[in-house]
Amino acid sequence: MPDFIKALEVVLPDREVPAFENILLDEVALNRAEEVRVRWHDVDINHHVNNLIYFRWMLDALDFDFHKQHMLESMDIAFLAEANPSDILEIAHSATENDQEIFHKLTRPADAKVLATARTRWKATA
Repeated sequence: MPDFIKALEVVLPDREVPAFENILLDEVALNRAEEVRVRWHDVDINHHVNNLIYFRWMLDALDFDFHKQHMLESMDIAFLAEANPSDILEIAHSATENDQEIFHKLTRPADAKVLATARTRWKATA
C-alpha cells in the first residue's frame, strides 16, 4: 500500500449519521414512478453505472413543473449495489405533504435488489 494512503486520517462525524436507507425501505410508502434502462453512456470503465447517474435518474423522475417550482437544497444518498449494462431499473419516490422532502428508491425488479436510496430536500422558488 502506498505511503500516502497509509497516512490518510479517517475523520468520523461528530454525530451519528442516521441510516436513512432503513427509514426509506421500512417507513415510507413509495410510489412507482418510472422505469429506466441502463444505456452506454451511463456506465464507467468497469461497466457499472456511474454513481452520478443514479442521482440524475432520481431527479429526472420528478416532473418538469416540480423542478420549475423548487430548488434542490440537499441530498443524502446511499449507494447499495451496482447496476450493469442493459439492466432495467425502477425509480420510485414519495414526497412529504409540503414537497420539502422527497424519498427515492432505485431497484432492479429482475432480482428485487435495491441499488440506491436517497432523501432530497427542496425549497419552493415561488
